[in-house]
Amino acid sequence: MAGSKILVVEDEFVVASDLKVSLEGLGYEVAALAATGAEAIDMAGRKSPDLVLMDIVLRGEMDGITAAAKIREAANIPVVFLSAYSNQDILERAKISQPFGYLLKPVNKRELHATIQMALYQAEMEEALRQSEERFRLLADFTYDWEYWVNPEGGFEYVSPSCRRVTGRSREEFLKDPALMVRLTHEDDREMLAEHLAGPREDPPLVQFDFRILASDGRERWLNHSSQPVYSDEGQWLGRRGSIRDITDRVVAETEVKKQKAELEFKKSELIESNTALKVLLRRREEDKLELESNIQAQVKELLMPHLKQLTEARMQPEYRRVVELIQDRLNQLTSSFARQLQSPLYGLSSKEIQIAGLIREGRSSKEIADVLGVSTSTVNFHRNKIRQKLGIINQKANLQARLNSLF
Repeated sequence: MAGSKILVVEDEFVVASDLKVSLEGLGYEVAALAATGAEAIDMAGRKSPDLVLMDIVLRGEMDGITAAAKIREAANIPVVFLSAYSNQDILERAKISQPFGYLLKPVNKRELHATIQMALYQAEMEEALRQSEERFRLLADFTYDWEYWVNPEGGFEYVSPSCRRVTGRSREEFLKDPALMVRLTHEDDREMLAEHLAGPREDPPLVQFDFRILASDGRERWLNHSSQPVYSDEGQWLGRRGSIRDITDRVVAETEVKKQKAELEFKKSELIESNTALKVLLRRREEDKLELESNIQAQVKELLMPHLKQLTEARMQPEYRRVVELIQDRLNQLTSSFARQLQSPLYGLSSKEIQIAGLIREGRSSKEIADVLGVSTSTVNFHRNKIRQKLGIINQKANLQARLNSLF
């Protein structure tokens, strides 16, 4: 659901900025950044985001759980919690605000995306269900009921005109033929209704049940039946007064709601399975990568290094020996975790800087490095300064060799 607006509530500016970059990279629009619960409630009202990423622990008197509950109450916006903690007390408190997800810091980008997608989809389905249930309530509230009164002899004293709307039969037909109601009843429900109508006056004060009829157009209709005994002021039993409501639309709506809920659960399980499969594939990919690196290291060590060693032991001119030693050093760097770490996005050293860093790590001076690489000493010193900047060594007195050794 690319383009969805996300409100980020996080009181640590660096974390909030990182989340903003990640969300925009995933195609979402960051509606705003808030640092307190009060700001979050205000921004949710003004920006109308599609989802709120809410840190549980916030500055100020209001924490994220309370803020989330207020946002859900006011605007029914889905909330996904962020937290550096996962203890049971926090989880139990978080449930109060009915969150759509829970992410532990530091947040993995893929998990962030998957959780937001699931939360937005669940919110969409819940809104569809809510609208469906609202339509059902409107239908049920404005249905005109079929009212009747049966005397002690079993005949109708009164039948309201709305019986035609429910059954397609006029009230005159029911007044003339009291058994018509039973005959219109679905054969599976007929015995239940007949026993009730013929039951003793000691029946419970209020009896309710649902049954089906076949209307005059041949369609099956669901009816809700409520009845209670009627007595005169002197306590004489006068029969039963009943109210029949057409609940066909409600039953159909409830069936549809159940169907939608079942579909939602199925799609949710499919999404969880897909997410699990993706994690397995990513883990396998990482394992394959490590295995490939290990194979390359083994081949370099077993196939190339012995020949280079023979060359260094053979008689050759000094400049050629330096070239062979340089090749050995370069191969060692390429296959070492030290080089991979320096190439990572965390440091971002260039290949020339990694080469010089390896020689510095061996304890060589700038002049020795210049001789090995065939460059000037000033060039080596330039790269030394670049390496210091990328490693975050601000203090010029700090030992660069010791820093590089600590990374391995």
